[in-house]
Amino acid sequence: MNVHPNAGRSLVGLAVILLLAGCAASASPASPSSSPASAAATEAAAAATERTYVSGTMGCDAVKETPISERLVRLTFDCPFEMSDPRVTGSQPTECDQGFYDLPELPGGVGIWETCSMVLTGQGGTWKAVAAYGSEFMKSSVVRTSGANIYEGQGAFAGLRFVALFSASPELDRLNGGEGYLVSGWIEPVE
Repeated sequence: MNVHPNAGRSLVGLAVILLLAGCAASASPASPSSSPASAAATEAAAAATERTYVSGTMGCDAVKETPISERLVRLTFDCPFEMSDPRVTGSQPTECDQGFYDLPELPGGVGIWETCSMVLTGQGGTWKAVAAYGSEFMKSSVVRTSGANIYEGQGAFAGLRFVALFSASPELDRLNGGEGYLVSGWIEPVE
Protein backbone atom coordinates (compact mmCIF):
# COMPACT_ATOMS: atom_id res chain seq x y z
CA MET A 1 0.00 0.00 0.00
CA ASN A 2 1.42 3.42 -0.95
CA VAL A 3 0.94 6.15 1.63
CA HIS A 4 1.53 9.78 0.77
CA PRO A 5 4.32 11.26 2.99
CA ASN A 6 2.00 14.05 4.22
CA ALA A 7 -0.95 11.77 5.03
CA GLY A 8 -0.23 11.69 8.77
CA ARG A 9 0.19 15.46 8.85
CA SER A 10 -3.19 15.91 7.10
CA LEU A 11 -4.93 13.68 9.66
CA VAL A 12 -3.36 15.61 12.54
CA GLY A 13 -4.43 18.88 10.92
CA LEU A 14 -7.98 17.57 10.46
CA ALA A 15 -8.10 16.47 14.11
CA VAL A 16 -6.95 19.94 15.25
CA ILE A 17 -9.56 21.63 13.03
CA LEU A 18 -12.32 19.38 14.38
CA LEU A 19 -11.17 19.97 17.96
CA LEU A 20 -11.09 23.75 17.47
CA ALA A 21 -14.48 23.68 15.74
CA GLY A 22 -15.94 21.73 18.67
CA CYS A 23 -14.45 24.20 21.15
CA ALA A 24 -15.77 27.14 19.15
CA ALA A 25 -19.25 25.63 18.99
CA SER A 26 -19.40 25.26 22.77
CA ALA A 27 -17.77 28.62 23.57
CA SER A 28 -19.89 31.58 24.52
CA PRO A 29 -19.74 34.64 22.26
CA ALA A 30 -17.13 37.23 23.15
CA SER A 31 -18.48 40.05 25.21
CA PRO A 32 -17.95 43.66 24.19
CA SER A 33 -15.63 43.97 27.20
CA SER A 34 -13.12 41.45 25.73
CA SER A 35 -9.62 42.84 26.17
CA PRO A 36 -6.83 42.93 23.58
CA ALA A 37 -4.91 40.55 25.87
CA SER A 38 -7.66 37.90 25.61
CA ALA A 39 -7.72 38.31 21.82
CA ALA A 40 -3.93 37.86 21.80
CA ALA A 41 -4.30 34.74 23.98
CA THR A 42 -6.81 33.29 21.52
CA GLU A 43 -4.49 34.06 18.61
CA ALA A 44 -1.52 32.56 20.49
CA ALA A 45 -3.48 29.37 21.24
CA ALA A 46 -4.44 28.98 17.57
CA ALA A 47 -0.82 29.50 16.47
CA ALA A 48 0.50 27.18 19.20
CA THR A 49 0.05 24.07 17.07
CA GLU A 50 2.97 24.78 14.71
CA ARG A 51 6.33 26.53 14.35
CA THR A 52 6.22 30.12 13.06
CA TYR A 53 9.43 31.51 11.52
CA VAL A 54 10.19 35.16 12.28
CA SER A 55 12.79 37.71 11.18
CA GLY A 56 13.64 41.33 11.77
CA THR A 57 16.05 43.57 13.63
CA MET A 58 17.09 44.26 17.20
CA GLY A 59 18.69 47.58 18.09
CA CYS A 60 20.57 47.67 21.39
CA ASP A 61 21.97 50.83 22.96
CA ALA A 62 24.42 50.50 25.86
CA VAL A 63 23.06 52.40 28.84
CA LYS A 64 25.43 51.51 31.62
CA GLU A 65 28.66 49.54 32.12
CA THR A 66 29.51 48.42 35.66
CA PRO A 67 32.92 46.78 36.22
CA ILE A 68 32.68 43.56 38.25
CA SER A 69 36.32 42.48 38.00
CA GLU A 70 39.35 43.10 35.79
CA ARG A 71 37.87 41.09 32.91
CA LEU A 72 34.13 41.15 33.69
CA VAL A 73 31.62 43.96 33.18
CA ARG A 74 27.85 44.11 33.72
CA LEU A 75 26.07 45.73 30.77
CA THR A 76 22.59 47.23 31.23
CA PHE A 77 20.71 48.32 28.09
CA ASP A 78 17.42 48.12 26.21
CA CYS A 79 16.88 46.23 22.94
CA PRO A 80 13.81 47.13 20.87
CA PHE A 81 12.78 44.29 18.51
CA GLU A 82 11.15 45.06 15.12
CA MET A 83 10.04 41.62 13.94
CA SER A 84 7.75 40.06 11.33
CA ASP A 85 5.44 38.78 14.14
CA PRO A 86 3.84 41.26 16.59
CA ARG A 87 4.16 38.75 19.44
CA VAL A 88 7.94 39.29 19.42
CA THR A 89 7.97 42.97 18.43
CA GLY A 90 8.60 45.18 21.42
CA SER A 91 11.03 46.30 24.10
CA GLN A 92 13.55 44.20 26.02
CA PRO A 93 15.41 45.61 29.05
CA THR A 94 18.61 43.57 29.36
CA GLU A 95 21.35 42.98 31.91
CA CYS A 96 24.30 40.78 30.89
CA ASP A 97 27.65 39.90 32.43
CA GLN A 98 30.31 39.97 29.71
CA GLY A 99 33.89 38.71 30.06
CA PHE A 100 36.65 40.33 27.95
CA TYR A 101 39.73 38.49 26.76
CA ASP A 102 42.70 39.91 24.83
CA LEU A 103 43.89 38.14 21.70
CA PRO A 104 47.33 39.78 21.26
CA GLU A 105 48.35 37.59 18.30
CA LEU A 106 45.58 39.15 16.13
CA PRO A 107 45.68 41.91 17.75
CA GLY A 108 42.17 42.02 19.01
CA GLY A 109 39.85 40.82 21.72
CA VAL A 110 36.68 38.93 22.37
CA GLY A 111 33.77 39.55 24.70
CA ILE A 112 31.71 36.52 25.75
CA TRP A 113 28.42 36.45 27.64
CA GLU A 114 26.22 33.64 28.87
CA THR A 115 24.61 35.17 31.93
CA CYS A 116 21.77 37.54 31.05
CA SER A 117 18.50 38.67 32.56
CA MET A 118 15.94 39.84 30.00
CA VAL A 119 12.21 39.98 29.39
CA LEU A 120 10.85 40.85 25.95
CA THR A 121 7.45 42.56 26.08
CA GLY A 122 5.71 41.83 22.79
CA GLN A 123 2.24 42.79 21.64
CA GLY A 124 -0.13 40.83 23.89
CA GLY A 125 2.31 39.16 26.29
CA THR A 126 5.88 38.68 27.50
CA TRP A 127 8.80 36.32 26.94
CA LYS A 128 11.35 35.54 29.68
CA ALA A 129 14.85 34.54 28.54
CA VAL A 130 15.87 31.13 29.90
CA ALA A 131 19.20 31.05 28.02
CA ALA A 132 21.28 33.74 26.33
CA TYR A 133 24.79 33.49 25.01
CA GLY A 134 27.02 35.07 22.41
CA SER A 135 30.29 36.76 21.61
CA GLU A 136 31.74 39.94 20.18
CA PHE A 137 35.01 39.81 18.26
CA MET A 138 36.83 43.15 18.24
CA LYS A 139 39.80 43.99 16.00
CA SER A 140 40.83 47.62 15.60
CA SER A 141 37.50 49.46 15.68
CA VAL A 142 35.56 46.64 13.96
CA VAL A 143 33.10 44.59 16.04
CA ARG A 144 31.40 41.40 14.87
CA THR A 145 28.68 39.95 17.13
CA SER A 146 26.66 36.75 17.12
CA GLY A 147 24.47 35.04 19.68
CA ALA A 148 21.25 33.28 20.56
CA ASN A 149 18.46 33.84 23.08
CA ILE A 150 15.85 31.28 24.10
CA TYR A 151 12.65 32.53 25.73
CA GLU A 152 9.63 30.94 27.42
CA GLY A 153 6.27 32.57 26.88
CA GLN A 154 4.57 34.15 29.89
CA GLY A 155 0.88 34.97 30.40
CA ALA A 156 -0.89 34.93 27.03
CA PHE A 157 2.17 33.28 25.46
CA ALA A 158 2.47 30.48 28.05
CA GLY A 159 3.24 27.15 26.39
CA LEU A 160 5.29 28.79 23.61
CA ARG A 161 9.04 29.14 23.09
CA PHE A 162 10.79 31.90 21.09
CA VAL A 163 14.29 31.22 19.75
CA ALA A 164 16.19 34.26 18.43
CA LEU A 165 19.50 33.99 16.54
CA PHE A 166 21.21 37.32 15.92
CA SER A 167 24.30 38.78 14.27
CA ALA A 168 25.86 42.17 13.55
CA SER A 169 28.94 43.33 11.64
CA PRO A 170 29.98 46.30 9.49
CA GLU A 171 29.14 44.21 6.40
CA LEU A 172 25.63 43.43 7.70
CA ASP A 173 25.14 47.10 8.69
CA ARG A 174 25.71 48.08 5.06
CA LEU A 175 23.16 45.47 3.93
CA ASN A 176 20.41 46.44 6.39
CA GLY A 177 20.99 50.19 6.44
CA GLY A 178 22.53 50.23 9.93
CA GLU A 179 19.35 49.01 11.63
CA GLY A 180 21.19 47.03 14.31
CA TYR A 181 21.36 43.28 14.73
CA LEU A 182 19.74 41.03 12.14
CA VAL A 183 17.49 38.50 13.88
CA SER A 184 15.94 35.29 12.64
CA GLY A 185 14.28 32.54 14.60
CA TRP A 186 11.01 30.88 15.41
CA ILE A 187 8.08 30.64 17.80
CA GLU A 188 6.96 27.10 18.61
CA PRO A 189 4.96 25.14 21.17
CA VAL A 190 6.96 23.86 24.15
CA GLU A 191 7.05 20.08 24.03
